[in-house]
Amino acid sequence: MEVQRRGDNFIQKQAEEIIQWLPQRYREILSRCPQNPKYHREGSVMNHTRLVTEVCLEYLQAANLSQTAARILKWACLLHDIGKPSVTRYEQGRWTARGHEAAGVSIARHILLSHAPELSTFEKQTICQLVKWHYAPFRWMKANRPFNLMESLHSSCDIRLLGVFAQIDFKGRICEDWIENQDLLSAFNTKVVHHVEQKLGNFHDFQDDFQKATVVQKNYMNYLLDQRSLQRPDTIPKSAFNTEKNVGKTVYLPIATNFSNILHGLDQHIGTERLFNPTSKHNLSEIELLHFKRWCELNPAYILGLNFPLWHRPTAKFLTRMLAESGFTVVHLFWDESWETLLSRNPQLQDTQLRQQAWVEHLSMQYFHPWLAHETVFVSYNT
Repeated sequence: MEVQRRGDNFIQKQAEEIIQWLPQRYREILSRCPQNPKYHREGSVMNHTRLVTEVCLEYLQAANLSQTAARILKWACLLHDIGKPSVTRYEQGRWTARGHEAAGVSIARHILLSHAPELSTFEKQTICQLVKWHYAPFRWMKANRPFNLMESLHSSCDIRLLGVFAQIDFKGRICEDWIENQDLLSAFNTKVVHHVEQKLGNFHDFQDDFQKATVVQKNYMNYLLDQRSLQRPDTIPKSAFNTEKNVGKTVYLPIATNFSNILHGLDQHIGTERLFNPTSKHNLSEIELLHFKRWCELNPAYILGLNFPLWHRPTAKFLTRMLAESGFTVVHLFWDESWETLLSRNPQLQDTQLRQQAWVEHLSMQYFHPWLAHETVFVSYNT
């Protein structure tokens, strides 16, 4: 189906220039990926991406946004549905793409690392968060989810920018319930965003307060997040922080297994004293978790690295909470390098099997919720 074009030729030309930012192989893959015509009568994912980009440019002409925010929105337009080809299925007479948001995060990050060197780490992180959560405003508003869920989302994603992008995304589609969708998203932007920012402050101030907090304060705020009772950091009573549990124990999660031959560089970069590599590569059983906790208790001075980025997400979340309760500072590590750089620096990956395994690990690097960890460190060969 030919995409419905908008009237402004200048906007169309600009959109085509932005589309070229995507590597050709991804443009071809998106062009071949079908969608359910009930929600996307414009046709393929590439057609939808083109329309969304045009809507974004129209929005940016009228809005007074910083250059950083404009770059983030443009890249979010290109990458928000990049995970669809990997999960699109024809089921019960219709096309589905369940889980395409999460599936797109690692692919988006790889593209940004390889093809957008001009972007800062903050911009790459923000784009990946928009990819991961771009459908949440509509889904949660339609399901009438409680405000406190939106508050917890604000701790990892700029909820105001997310609301803006969600509307841009829906305006770039042709569907039967377009007006109803826009009403839901307008309510999200006027009610939910206002409520969350009134309670917690804007995203940047909120993150700044968190980064200034002590380890014990971060532990407590992590607890509040789990309890869905998040508060502005400066409103938490001092009595909540009267137990100093941390004694210099640090855990680094995760380090990609096949790239761990540069541990000496990590020693210099983050002061690693010891890296512990469990022998098991499957999700840990309850007994193994208890043994692991006991190992942590017996090694209070060690800095610990766990080499399993492919861990089941709930298992990783449980481990993080368990370690924090045991007095550890939990740090999440990510290789802030393109696949090409990692490959060139690891000659052992010339082996086909090792290379395939490493590629899967590279693409599986999902961002954990930043408040599951006290820090997120992006490790580069060049730092």
